[in-house]
Amino acid sequence: MKISRLMVNFTLTQCINFILNKNTSPTDFIIVTSNSVDILPNRPVARFEKGKAFTIPFGLKPDVLIFDNATVKEIQNVYYSLVNHRAHSATAKYIFIVDIFYSTLINFVTSNYLVNTIFIIMKTREIIALAPYEKYEFVHSYRKLLMKLGTCDNQSSFEHNFFPSKNYRNWTKRTITLLYSQTQLHSRCVKCKKPGISFEIMTLILKHLNILYRFLRLTSKNTNELMDRYDFKLGANVLTVQDLFEYTIPFDEEALYFYVARPLQIDRWRYILLVFSPSAWMYFVLSLLTAVAVFIVMKYINERLKNIDIIQFIFIIFLGRIKRYRTRFVSLEILVFCMVFMSVMLNYLFCSKLTYLLNGITFEEGVESFEDIANQGFSIGVTQKQDIEWVKMMPEFRNYTEKNFVYCKENLNCHFRTKRYRNFTFLWGHRMMPAFGETLIDRNTGIPFLKIIEPPFMTVKIVSSVRKGHPLLPILNENLEYLIESGLTKKIIEKYVKPQYDIPTLEPLESLKLRHFVAPFMILAVGLTASFLVFLMEIRNQKYSSRRPRRA
Repeated sequence: MKISRLMVNFTLTQCINFILNKNTSPTDFIIVTSNSVDILPNRPVARFEKGKAFTIPFGLKPDVLIFDNATVKEIQNVYYSLVNHRAHSATAKYIFIVDIFYSTLINFVTSNYLVNTIFIIMKTREIIALAPYEKYEFVHSYRKLLMKLGTCDNQSSFEHNFFPSKNYRNWTKRTITLLYSQTQLHSRCVKCKKPGISFEIMTLILKHLNILYRFLRLTSKNTNELMDRYDFKLGANVLTVQDLFEYTIPFDEEALYFYVARPLQIDRWRYILLVFSPSAWMYFVLSLLTAVAVFIVMKYINERLKNIDIIQFIFIIFLGRIKRYRTRFVSLEILVFCMVFMSVMLNYLFCSKLTYLLNGITFEEGVESFEDIANQGFSIGVTQKQDIEWVKMMPEFRNYTEKNFVYCKENLNCHFRTKRYRNFTFLWGHRMMPAFGETLIDRNTGIPFLKIIEPPFMTVKIVSSVRKGHPLLPILNENLEYLIESGLTKKIIEKYVKPQYDIPTLEPLESLKLRHFVAPFMILAVGLTASFLVFLMEIRNQKYSSRRPRRA
């Protein structure tokens, strides 16, 4: 369908209304995030102001969402509110994101899981959509996941058949742009022969049944259709355990980490000991003992020699001619020493590579070891390429990876950035995490691939407590017993998960070495320097006061 070339230099409102007029019905419900976009008259439209809480009537399902100059976070917040009110945005015919920066657009591509999103960049007047799902395996850059439909200046470049039909259940393979982040995380590692397999059963079923191409949101109706079509309950040849094993799903991450659910309770300081390595605690204890010892000696000398502390006594020995001076501010020196001690210790502990304290991270109750952290729902890992050598040095990572994998220097050019999406958190604090650039080789097969280190809970437990709003929730809930009885979960555990029950515990306390005294010596040196400076200031003040003429 070609569009008249007379429609040029469209405004934003005209551009949106043109698409709405050609591809929606007058009864379609529209949600707009601002007042800058005037929708065609006689259209049911709901608006809400940016920055305010967005509420939507229970069960209301908008057909079109229009975001005007919104951030990725704001868009996601609106999406969450729709999901929580059972108005899943997957039922929307399409979504407009208007007046968005190109950098934000790339950012959104790597983190969003909306359906058939259309971006309108007013600076360049480009109309962009996410590429269809099947194109992802052929790309090496997220920029190539964007597909230009046309511009608001020249509507003739549009193809009407790109937009979905009015019934979302009849969308074709090409028009569905449901990002794979709607499912469990995985990526397209193009050059990897066998990039690895995910342990999450729902992802295997989702991809194997081609649900991404056919179903946007499973309801009771299309779930039954799905079950009848694939004869899932009867275990037909279409869905066999062997088929699931042979079909592998690569990952988005090239980092080593435990991948578990997000914590619910905030009790940070209670389990601070777990995220401090024993070596770091050894530094802390030795430094504290050093400070206490110095304090006791200073106090003892001060009591014996009146107003002379140990530091001053040392300088009096070397500088006998100033022995007549006496200081009155010993408590000030002790206070300065303690302040320096605390500042140095905090800086040392929080900045040292021997400590992997991850800021802002909290733990649930019942966490006593790394195994508990994994089982309770935490992701502990490293994400910076320059820290790869450090990872190898950490026993809790080294022992685990060396048991199952071999490091090699070959770069497979699979550096897809990691996405962060709802109900999951990456503990290093970076939403866009760079990859290591190193490959893991399976010791058994010799095949290089990038593998996630996952705890054993990513099997039946994840199926029974799948995150809220997942499109496979109905089919998994209805067929969980069948999955268990058919032996599918058991075979997956035996083949992929059983070796991972050996989750490393906390690093054992290493023997006392000279490097453990670096921090105490450093603190002692800083304390001595501070005390000496205070001592010189006091002597200067005494000299100044002694020169003042006495009053008659």
